[in-house]
Amino acid sequence: MNFQEQGFSTRSKRIFFLGHAVDLRDYALAVNILRFLEIRSLRLMTNNPEKIDAVQSSGLEIVERLSADVPSSSYSTHYMTTKREKLGHLSNQVARHSETTYE
Repeated sequence: MNFQEQGFSTRSKRIFFLGHAVDLRDYALAVNILRFLEIRSLRLMTNNPEKIDAVQSSGLEIVERLSADVPSSSYSTHYMTTKREKLGHLSNQVARHSETTYE
């Protein structure tokens, strides 16, 4: 029986069993590049509130947040729902399971 079949998410595995942070990404390099290019404001495409906080706390101004939503499918619905419910990701979509079918 695999980890997910036991009722644990990948997030739970990383946090509780491996001792990792939820998101190990570091946006410092990207921020430094934008500063080097003398970019002070930007339009940011993301649904990740931590990414928004990281950019804003760096002193860059987000003039607009663009949603990074993509059409959901039966393959991605659970994953996207988990990102919204467990990680606080923003979304304009309502979880719909049977909207798109892939064969």
